[in-house]
Amino acid sequence: MKKFYLLFSLCLILISCSTTTQIKKESTNSEIPLKKENKVSKNLYKGKDLVIAVTIPQGRDIDQKELWILQYLQDSITGKFAKYSKMTVLDRSNEKLIKAEQELSETGFYSDENVVQLGLMTNASLVTVGSIQKIGMIYEINFRINDIATNEIKSSLSNRYTYSEIENGKAVNDITMNLLEGLKIEFSDGEKLSLSTVNEKEDSSIQNLAKGANAEKGKDYISALIAYSKVEGLQKIEAESNIHSLLGCTFDSSSIQNRVSYYKEQIEKWNTIFDQLEKYMNENAIYIVYDFSVVQDEIDMHHNSVDFEFSPGIKCVANKTAMDVFATVINEWRKIYYNKENDIWRKEVSEPRCGTLSSYASRVYAYNLYYQYSVSLILENGNGDVINKKNIDVSFNGEQFYYDDSRGFMEVEVKSQKKYFEENDFKGIRFYREVSLDDIVGDISLKIKSITSHKCSERSPLPKDRWEKWERKVVYREPAGIFSIDEWNEFVNNN
Repeated sequence: MKKFYLLFSLCLILISCSTTTQIKKESTNSEIPLKKENKVSKNLYKGKDLVIAVTIPQGRDIDQKELWILQYLQDSITGKFAKYSKMTVLDRSNEKLIKAEQELSETGFYSDENVVQLGLMTNASLVTVGSIQKIGMIYEINFRINDIATNEIKSSLSNRYTYSEIENGKAVNDITMNLLEGLKIEFSDGEKLSLSTVNEKEDSSIQNLAKGANAEKGKDYISALIAYSKVEGLQKIEAESNIHSLLGCTFDSSSIQNRVSYYKEQIEKWNTIFDQLEKYMNENAIYIVYDFSVVQDEIDMHHNSVDFEFSPGIKCVANKTAMDVFATVINEWRKIYYNKENDIWRKEVSEPRCGTLSSYASRVYAYNLYYQYSVSLILENGNGDVINKKNIDVSFNGEQFYYDDSRGFMEVEVKSQKKYFEENDFKGIRFYREVSLDDIVGDISLKIKSITSHKCSERSPLPKDRWEKWERKVVYREPAGIFSIDEWNEFVNNN
């Protein structure tokens, strides 16, 4: 009996050891695929020893204002190539690439020989070239990557995209994925997921940098400044450098001809900037916000009328974006103005007078940001009948900047959008003995019919002689936007 129990116990021990060993084996085996996957993930082919140049794509039949797409695609593809591969990527700022592009792209499109030559000039083993043609409302985009050694096309893409697909970043992600896959560049699952989504903040900055550069080339300086001011992240340094270059004024030459040419360029540039600034501010400086939510009435039986008061009312609010642009331009100009080296040409520049015309302001102040608007209101009864009308004036009194040189240069400071809103009071609306009791039917509502500025100044085109540049023609402007208080709060939250 003892032998039986001993034999039984021995069997149990052997079974237990066998089970434990099997569990360990299974546990070990379950980890093997994970280790292999991690190893494969670390050893993905990324084109480590390749050097690739990304040229700016060439455009056909594209509107001037849409030419920013070319630089945007170049910058985006360059950035994504660097992010998702280990290739050495030559970007737009590479001196060799700049020189090669200038010499070889005169015909508008790169031939196979041009591509090989560009590769040799930049020491690149691969060259990316592309073209974009607008056909109706569609953009046909073609890219190819050539191997310089064999002139073989290693990767290519030909597809059509809508403007919205380009603007929302979908197109560039699609182009990047296809071109890299053509080069046999491998992606991890995380990289595939990343490349299938758009980093809206980063993409917006790349676009605004391209839009600013394109506007600057077209001498639309104010649009360029607006675009550059929206750039954030890695592109912000280049945007700030572009702003400084656009508005900066430094030149040193012993040649009289060069100096005269430079002075003429500065006079033309700054007159153009101020023409554009004056027009831009008169169209974009002010928002109108209204709130007619509180209605009080008082019946006057003796006069068979009813008085109404609508509050808080209506007011002007400065547009912070416009004020930023104004401050950027004026601050740079005042530095130029107080630099004696610029006296020889800056006197030929007519400074801007933004806002509503005022003889006092135009005589005393260099820059007048006073805006006054005439608001046409209508009072309706429950049937939709207009039972009364009223015109009121509302105004915004901005900062004033003196001509007086003895005061020295005072930098223009920009406030937050919230501060601009809080600093101006609502103007209440009152109808006193103006509404007959006989017209009262149902609920009474107050509506804005129209809003126009008082007389604004606008300069004539660039002057033919010294005196014509001071001439102004009178125009009327609408505000940049009209908002109910609820619409305003939503607008501020979304911007």
